[in-house]
This record gives sequence, structure tokens and C-alpha cells, in this order.
Amino acid sequence: MIRSNALPRRLKQRLSALCLHTRFTRLLQATALAALTGLAACGGGGGGSTSTATAGETTNQPAPTTPDTGSGSSSGSGSGSSTTGATYVVGGSADLPTGATRVAQLTDVPWASLPVGSLVIVSAGTYAGPVTINAQGSASAPIVVRAADSANLPIVTNSVDVQGAGWVQISGLSVRAPTWAGFVVRRGSHDIRISDSIVRNAPIGFDVSDGAGTGLVIANNLVEDTATQGIGVSTNAVAGNPNIISGNTVRRSGQHGMEIRGNWWLIEHNNVSRSGLAIGGASGIHLWASSATDDAGDHNTIRYNLSFDNVDTLAHDGNGIQIDQWCDGNTVAWNMAWGNDGAGIIIYDGNDNRVMGNTLRGNGLDSGGTHGGLGELIIAGSPALDRTSGNQVWNNIAVSTRSAVPAMWVDGRAWNNSNVLGPNWLHHTAGGTHLRWADNANHNSAAAINSVTGTSGNLVEAPQFSNAAAPASGGWRLTTAPTLSGTAMVGDSDFGGTVGVAGMRWFGAYFSTP
Repeated sequence: MIRSNALPRRLKQRLSALCLHTRFTRLLQATALAALTGLAACGGGGGGSTSTATAGETTNQPAPTTPDTGSGSSSGSGSGSSTTGATYVVGGSADLPTGATRVAQLTDVPWASLPVGSLVIVSAGTYAGPVTINAQGSASAPIVVRAADSANLPIVTNSVDVQGAGWVQISGLSVRAPTWAGFVVRRGSHDIRISDSIVRNAPIGFDVSDGAGTGLVIANNLVEDTATQGIGVSTNAVAGNPNIISGNTVRRSGQHGMEIRGNWWLIEHNNVSRSGLAIGGASGIHLWASSATDDAGDHNTIRYNLSFDNVDTLAHDGNGIQIDQWCDGNTVAWNMAWGNDGAGIIIYDGNDNRVMGNTLRGNGLDSGGTHGGLGELIIAGSPALDRTSGNQVWNNIAVSTRSAVPAMWVDGRAWNNSNVLGPNWLHHTAGGTHLRWADNANHNSAAAINSVTGTSGNLVEAPQFSNAAAPASGGWRLTTAPTLSGTAMVGDSDFGGTVGVAGMRWFGAYFSTP
């Protein structure tokens, strides 16, 4: 049981983790400045070395949870199969189309002077970097950069730096062990799509920062074994035109799988696992703002993602999805989280967020024994800020499998702050607490949960999953519909793409029929 006299210890842990996060972030910023300055100084980079005729590589990643649609950005349109500008072939192994120009290196392409609609085809092989792409396409004729053979990807040995570019589509590059990020998007770059590529062994996989613009899509990439974030964002999009992170596999990150320090991002259909392997205070998908005045962490949508096996043995996070301090107005829906050291989903000092239709099971592993409080679904706040209010948390399924982990925990700051906390479906397979309320009160019946939350329709019965051990392959579909319906979500689409219609039952990541 979490007792009130444990609160100072938890607060100290949180503040210590935040200080560690801040110090490490400053170190990263200093390193980034030096590295990016180096990229700029290199210009095209690469020193003119020739490509090596070695085999490329394939992504070897799980299929996206659903096919990527690229919705919300026109930079996702077009296949690059036809051109209106110049054609360049990089390397010697790919065929040379009529009228095309062959160059030895990616750095030999005249990026700044490419006509709109140009096509750059990259042969299998190994190419020196960094490569600065500052090309300008147009909405109707983007610049397209793609691998000659999608089954044999070209390898780039340093960063691909997209700066001051517009209407560029990049696909099928494999960046290996760069000095800074695998892909950098910055300095006003807009309408950029980077897809079907690989980043391995980088400080950061994707770094979107330094004044990057809107119309950005990061889709269907594999990012693994990064020192810090798999994907790091510190820029804003705008209402009605979100930047998109979709269909990516991000695994074995040293810190966060994804850290979103921005507004109006759409994060969907991603597979995020094993984050936090080197740095404490990390989670799978993390929304973050540094202070009350930081214009970040707001109005984002996180949906249809898998976040699992994320760890924190040094501090007390390791969550599947975290809405952190000063992050407001976000939607987290139809995600699935399991096997995390921390919560499946947590709101911590955030306002006016919606957490709905998620399925969480078997979280709260606390493999390092460092957590001050655990739960499948946590709504909490710090004594210093006490700003967790106006949140709507409903239609979620939270199933705890560990005796000391409640299915849902609403702490002593959040319970009386005008949050709408129900109906939810809470269950405990080990006979423990269904709802921990205000730090030290435990409620296990539907009637008691309805009473303390001031909502109706909460459930505590055992969900009948088709295969509880296989969530990534549809195992969390229900074989028996719940006895109650939950809050209607007519017109929304669940994790499997089913559109909700009247009469369905609405709990969890999959809608079900009576």
C-alpha cells in the first residue's frame, strides 16, 4: 500500500529524475550544437570517397499495426515513379535511365540546384556522409530520393541532414552509426517525408528540431539501438495540419523510444519496445514540456500504438505512454501496452487530456525495484504543482497481473481535481486492488468504483481475451462482449480498423458486438 508518509520520498525521486533529465538534455543540446555545426561546416560532406560495392540491408521489422495512409500531409502523396526534373543515379550498380546522370556519392548530387520533380536513385552500396539535403521541390512535383532496390538498401555512414528543404521524399536509406542523429530535419524544412528507412547505433534515430516546419511525415522506418531517443521531436506543427509519426518500429533505445516536445503531432500505428536501457526516467512514448511557459506537449494524438517491455531500473518511469507535466489537450486512444516497468499509461500533472479505449495488461514490473507507486493506469500529480485536472479517462481496459499493482491508481492530487474517471473496465487476475484511490483507499467492486469516481458503468469482471499472451497479433480481441457498453464512440475506428456503430460495446482497443 502507498501511504501518505511515502509521498515525500516519491516527490524526491521525481524531482531527482527531472533534474537528471534536465542535465542530460542540456548535455545533449550542447552535443547537438557541436555536431550540427559540424554537419553545416561539412556542407555536402563525405570527402569525395567512392561507394563500396557491398550488399545493402533490409529493414527486418514487424509489419506496421495497420498500413500507413499518410493522412494529414500532402507530402505523403506520390510514388516517385515519374519525374519532371533531372534524374541522378548514385553509385554504379543501378541501371542508368535515358538522360540520367551518374555520380559516385550522395554528396555529389547538386542538391541545392535540383529542379522541382527531380529523382535521385541510390544504388546498393556504402556511402560516406554526412549528406546535406537542401533541395526544394513543389507540392505537385516533389524531389524524390529512393533506393534502387528496396530489398537491398544503400548504407550511409553518417547523418542525413535535411535543412532548409521543402517537398522532399526520402525512402530506403540505411544510416549506420552516425555522429549525431541518423536523420536530422531542421532549419525551416517543410513537407518532408522520410520512410522505409533504417537507423542503427545512433545517438538519436530521428531528430526533428531547430526550426523544422510543418507537413513532416516519418513513416514505416526501423530505429534500433540508439544511445538516447529513437525519435526526438522539439518543434510544433499547427492545428489542422499535424506532423506525423506513423508505422515505425523503435526498439532498444537508451532513453525514450519517442520524446515529443511539440504540439499537434499525430503518433499512430507504431511499435515501441525496450526503451530506457541506459538512462533513467524514460518511457516508450513520452510527451514532455520543460516548464509552464514551454509551448510544447499539447494537442497531440497518440493512437493505435503498441508500447511494451520498456524499462526503468534507475528511476520510476518505464511507462508505455506518458503524458508528463504541463502537457495538455492530448488524446491517447486505442493503444495497447504490456510488460512495462511502469504504468501502461500515466497522466502526470497534465490538464484536459483524453485517455480512452486503451487496453493495458501486465505492467508495473518494476524490474529495478525503484518505483514509488505502480498501476496499469495512473492519474497522478506532484504536490508542488497539483495540476492534474480536467482529464477524461474512460472506456479503458486495465488488467493487473501482479498482486501489488492496482489496475488503476488515482493519487491524492488527482482524485478531487474535476477529472472524469470512468467508466473503465478494471480487473485483477491476482486478487489485488482494482482501484487505488487517493493513495491509500482500495476499491474492488463496481458499485464502490462508481461511487468514488462519480461515474457509472464501471466493470470489474474478467475480460475474455482470445489470446492474452499475444497482444501484437490480435490476441486482445474479446471473445465475449462485456456486460455493459461503456461510453459510445460511434464513428471512431478501433485498433483493428472497425468503425463504431450504435449498439457496440466500447471498452478497450477493440470494439465488440453484443
